[in-house]
Amino acid sequence: MATTASESDLEVVRMADDQARRWRIAALLGICLFAGVVVAFEGGFETRSNLLALVVLLPGLVIAWRAGAMRRAFAFAQLGRIRAEGLAATKLLSQGDYEGARGAYARLLVTARPFAAFHSVHVFMYGVTSFYLGNTREAVKLARRVLDSDWLKHPRMRGHRNLAETWSILIFLEAGQLEEAKRLLSSRSDSSVSTGKIAVALCEERWDDALSEAKRALAASDVLKESRPTIAALGLFAAKKLGQADDERVFEEVLAAQPLGKLARENPALTRFL
Repeated sequence: MATTASESDLEVVRMADDQARRWRIAALLGICLFAGVVVAFEGGFETRSNLLALVVLLPGLVIAWRAGAMRRAFAFAQLGRIRAEGLAATKLLSQGDYEGARGAYARLLVTARPFAAFHSVHVFMYGVTSFYLGNTREAVKLARRVLDSDWLKHPRMRGHRNLAETWSILIFLEAGQLEEAKRLLSSRSDSSVSTGKIAVALCEERWDDALSEAKRALAASDVLKESRPTIAALGLFAAKKLGQADDERVFEEVLAAQPLGKLARENPALTRFL
């Protein structure tokens, strides 16, 4: 199976445009259906009235078909499988099978396309595989595309947003776009993007800031368990730079209890700090 997605599959519709399109389609379908019902009932379901109702309804059905309503309905029937395949793709990525994950995300770009929010996440994760396979330029392009679409700002995308923004910061750092990474950080004050904050501080050789953020993040309740080893490893680097033996021991204990995973060890933006 192909592991490379087409450019059309990697296009991301902006959230505002998608929502406006849905409202227009809903309004048109509502008008067509209402007109059809009225004509049918007023005509007493006579043959001529039924034909007229069909003529009124037909444009609505054509509009729905062209707008992808049928594809979306079909995708809904496969929603469970799409979610399972998404989890499987993420598992491949975490195991370091970047080519396998790339192929899985490429297939999801097609099957989950009717769900614009899901699609934006899959586009982003496809870009993450590019990042690990050495194509940082493509990773930057896709990260910006998804960030600009505003889908990550949707309330239901909060978890995806935290991960995607952290990944984006690391991608920008690897591409040498420090200011872009800092701009993305400027809108966040919580601990959910602590890995990105620490990485930026390390890139700027602000060892004290990196150490402080690592200690704060490990004590915070909103930091994902999966992020703790990476935070500890980066904090350990800063502690060694500052000669803080006590802090070194704390970070080493965290890493002993939860070793650094393959995905973190091979992260192109972090390897110099691990």
